[in-house]
Amino acid sequence: MDEKDCQMLVFLEEEPNITKAAERLYTSQPALAYRIRQIEEEFNITFFQREGRKTALTDEALYLVQHAKRQRKLLKETKDKLWMMQEPGAGFLRIGVTNYFCHYIFPTLLGEFHQKHVNIKYYVKSGMSSEIFSQLQDGTIDIAIIRGDFYWGGEKVLLDEENIGMVSKEPILMDDLPYRERIAFQEPDYLSYYPNQTKIAIENVVDQWWQEYFQEQPNIVMEVNNYATCVRMVEQGLGYAIVPEFFLDDRQGLHFSPLVFKDGTKATRRTWLYYRNQQDARQAVATFGSVHHRVLRPFGKGEMTS
Repeated sequence: MDEKDCQMLVFLEEEPNITKAAERLYTSQPALAYRIRQIEEEFNITFFQREGRKTALTDEALYLVQHAKRQRKLLKETKDKLWMMQEPGAGFLRIGVTNYFCHYIFPTLLGEFHQKHVNIKYYVKSGMSSEIFSQLQDGTIDIAIIRGDFYWGGEKVLLDEENIGMVSKEPILMDDLPYRERIAFQEPDYLSYYPNQTKIAIENVVDQWWQEYFQEQPNIVMEVNNYATCVRMVEQGLGYAIVPEFFLDDRQGLHFSPLVFKDGTKATRRTWLYYRNQQDARQAVATFGSVHHRVLRPFGKGEMTS
């Protein structure tokens, strides 16, 4: 099996659906199905089995997935080692960043890191927080900048804590909320396969707040998998949304009201920098820490704390 086969197996474990795996691999469904049949014949196994109405991987396929993960990690370590042998004194970092942070803030942090540490090469991958954290756990990346609280036994730094609140075109009375159209965030289905049970999901925080004040269910008319899209829909007058304040940027004409629990505490979400305790990673963290406050100030963010 080659590197692409290993990636395919990991995707199929996350979501045993050939069509969706083909989309993520940028290949056609027939081509992927043909490759799966080849691997089945090579190892004399069957990939899929039915569990009620759902399709799941067989035990043999799951065993092969674990082998693929080990092979990907070994290949990464081999590539990094060979590169450092060719470039004495150099280092290499693999960094994972949540999509929104990567788009708005990370380029400046990475630019200053590059200027200060020209001998350290890097590979950057953006994605959803659960996806990035999974890659940190399996050794695919060395640093993860992600939102939400995850259990991590290594080093970590708190970058920011932001309010979660209701955004609307105009102020909405609390008593009217159950009857107003809500645009809800829904995490993509495939992320449920990542080992993220220990994180405090923002949806749970919102649900807890809602249940404190209302007996009725919210009037959800739309579900999207991106908070920025929620805000765009609100701008068009299609309803209200509950989002982290970061996603409002400097938008004018929108009303934002933080969620406050009955005990007076606010609903918040934190952005963390998780990293492995290695020299190159420590250098990156020190550089990011020295410039992040200046970068985050336009967004109304605070100091970094450890």
